[in-house]
Amino acid sequence: MLIVLREGPCNYKPPDDQRPCRFASGGGTGRQRPFGRMLMIHLEKYCDQAALIGRLFFASMFLAFGYGKLTAYAGTVGYMGSLGLPAPALFTVLAIIIEIGAGLLVLAGYKTRLVSLGLAIYVLVSAFIGHSQLGDPNQFQHFMKNMAIVGGALAFVAFGGGTYSLDARSPK
Repeated sequence: MLIVLREGPCNYKPPDDQRPCRFASGGGTGRQRPFGRMLMIHLEKYCDQAALIGRLFFASMFLAFGYGKLTAYAGTVGYMGSLGLPAPALFTVLAIIIEIGAGLLVLAGYKTRLVSLGLAIYVLVSAFIGHSQLGDPNQFQHFMKNMAIVGGALAFVAFGGGTYSLDARSPK
């Protein structure tokens, strides 16, 4: 299976008939658009800044959790063993490498789409391994948190890292 992920600019421009018109006092056509539609169109010009801030928050979570696993290595190995994973030390090392490595790549905005796809798969698998007791309200909350993280990763797969990323600077 071949997966092609392309980087694209975030500078979406709506068609002329969907752009916010000026009110009668400001010139333009005099037609008024619903407030929500005008608001969304104006928000489009901030999508690159939103992608940068989103990458910072998204990456910081993986960096913090990876660092936590690194500094509490023995406890993490014990927890991985309690989940029934074979070779818990190996899985702990893999989790640390994935979380810190991918966190740094997303932070820099390098191969954002591909790395985010990998993180989405990693978090999805982790959710089913670590939070499979969905009858327990605490486990269910953690499982749903992981599903939200998967959704955030898929948003980066869909829209990329934005203008303020290494992806945007690399030659196409």
